[in-house]
Amino acid sequence: MKITPKELKQIIKEELEAVMEDGHTDVPSAIRKLKTSMEDAMEILSALEQMPETELPSWWMSKVTLAADYLNKSRDYLLVSEKLDPSDGAGSYVKDFRKSDAPQFKGKGKKKRQQMAIAAYLQDKEENK
Repeated sequence: MKITPKELKQIIKEELEAVMEDGHTDVPSAIRKLKTSMEDAMEILSALEQMPETELPSWWMSKVTLAADYLNKSRDYLLVSEKLDPSDGAGSYVKDFRKSDAPQFKGKGKKKRQQMAIAAYLQDKEENK
């Protein structure tokens, strides 16, 4: 079957409209992707819990580390209103985390918030090298 240039343009147009309808940047699309990610993570976790204590390939660990970092940054984008700078020092992170009413801190005590703040500070410091 031969397709004319006009028919090809129409097919491409319809396919592009279908992609645009899905959006790939809208909230429902993000929800679908995160649910899939959670399912994948739970399957991986289940498999790991059944494995004996062993070494995993470094390429595999790199992918898990990267995925965790991407999810962390995505969460921060939605939940952290202001960006701290490592040059402000760890104390500014601790102070900010302690006074924050962001959802990720709900039910967390002063000590836990301090641990989270220091972890965030060290991560930001490492990334800004």
